[in-house]
Amino acid sequence: MPQRFLLDSNILSEIIKGINPNVVAKARAYGQEFGALDFTSTSVLEILHGLYHKGNAARIQRAEALFDKNNEVIPDRDDYRLGAQIAGALATQGTPIGIIDPLIAACAIRRGFGVATGNTDHFGYIQKALYSLHLENWRNP
Repeated sequence: MPQRFLLDSNILSEIIKGINPNVVAKARAYGQEFGALDFTSTSVLEILHGLYHKGNAARIQRAEALFDKNNEVIPDRDDYRLGAQIAGALATQGTPIGIIDPLIAACAIRRGFGVATGNTDHFGYIQKALYSLHLENWRNP
């Protein structure tokens, strides 16, 4: 069975920009295979925050159109609790990465998805903390 992925904020942002041909091609192939891209509402928050901060109305419109036609996963209470557990474990072992990436990882783990990211260091810390998580760097060919 093919692997589904939650897109990390950096990959979703690169899809919106349309600059990296590897990311664009992988997103297109994924969309064709599964009918939609998958990402969390936390990534929507991160991306829109940055775009509103920059005042980039055209890119906000492009981002909203992409969000509307794809699959936005909204974390539930168990996702937040697992995300907190992951973030706490990373802080304890000296590799804190904030709370957004642990929450994305929690959503992926609980749904049996991998994570597509350009930031394999952060998600690699989660793997090293003994959380089972499949990663792919969509920036690479």
